[in-house]
Amino acid sequence: MNIYQCLVNIGKAPDECIGKNSVIVFKSEDGELGVGFYGKLLAPKGKSKAFKPAYRTKLEVDMLDVTPDYLLSLIKELHRVAKEKGIEVKGVKIEEGE
Repeated sequence: MNIYQCLVNIGKAPDECIGKNSVIVFKSEDGELGVGFYGKLLAPKGKSKAFKPAYRTKLEVDMLDVTPDYLLSLIKELHRVAKEKGIEVKGVKIEEGE
């Protein structure tokens, strides 16, 4: 299932999410990353770990055709390269209660 279909399944109009900070990057206590939308973790699936929202980022049109797992792999690669270069990935801070 691609991201477009995931958004429709959770009752969101994908066109209204484009360009907004709709993508949530989650992080577990041991540093594992996850990705989701509107508080719902979509990837990785089947994990029993507790993931907490870390930051938001914008949803781009090109993301609609990929799966949450593929988007997560891109985010992980971004974090890996940033760490190698000594750059901190921040995104848009999630406020308490969001």
